[in-house]
Order: sequence, then C-alpha cells, then structure tokens
Amino acid sequence: MTQQHTGTAAMRVGSPVEFTVPADAGHLPVVRAIAEAICLTAGCDLDQTADIKLAMDEACCNLLAGAVHGSQLVCTFEGEAAAMRVAITSTEATTTPVTTGFGWFVLESLTDSVGTAHSPGTPMTATITFTRAGDGDR
Repeated sequence: MTQQHTGTAAMRVGSPVEFTVPADAGHLPVVRAIAEAICLTAGCDLDQTADIKLAMDEACCNLLAGAVHGSQLVCTFEGEAAAMRVAITSTEATTTPVTTGFGWFVLESLTDSVGTAHSPGTPMTATITFTRAGDGDR
C-alpha cells in the first residue's frame, strides 16, 4: 500500500535563516538557488519566489560593486509566505549601496519596501533590506 502525504511542509521561519557566501559574482547562482529553496519551503508561491530571487540578484549586484575583495555577503531571511523580509549585508564595503538607476528601480518594482543602511568605520558594512508580501497580501 502506498501512502500519500497531502499536508504541506511549509516552513514558518520563527528565527532568521542566514547564509554567507564570498562577495563574488560567481556565487550569485548559489544565492539564487538558496533563496528559491527558502521561499518555496516557507510556502511562497512561484511569483513571489521569482520576485525574491530577482530582487536578491539586484541587491547582491549592487553590494558587489562596492565590496572589498575577500569580503562576504551575509543573506538573512525572516518571515513566511505572507511577508518575507530579506537583508543582504556586505561585510566590507568601500561605498554605500546605490539607490539610483535601473537596478534600484527593479528592486523597488519587485518588492513592497526596500531600504539601505551602512555602518561607517573600519570595516564599513553596507546592507540592503527588502520585504515582499505574498500576492494575496499585496
């Protein structure tokens, strides 16, 4: 007899899920794959997942432009399908995130809110944070 599982395995992220990759464009496919896995496990629909993956790509590219060679990108996911909050931080940056241009327009279009932060000092860190609600909540 074959058993079928009809329930969902939706993850409810009570505490943040975080991963770190080298600040190098070659690691963007890894970032996208992990973002997709986290979103789908959290119960995000395919549109929300695609938007978050593309927003991750734009945010990472923005931060990579000012990242110091050898630094890291720290990606943090918090929430669930109703509203996923994502923060990407460059551990060592030479510039603050760029909030003009086409890439920033794409980020604003794909998300419900987007912002930046940086901590001056040695080393300076730069962060882009965004939230994307589920389509039923938009």
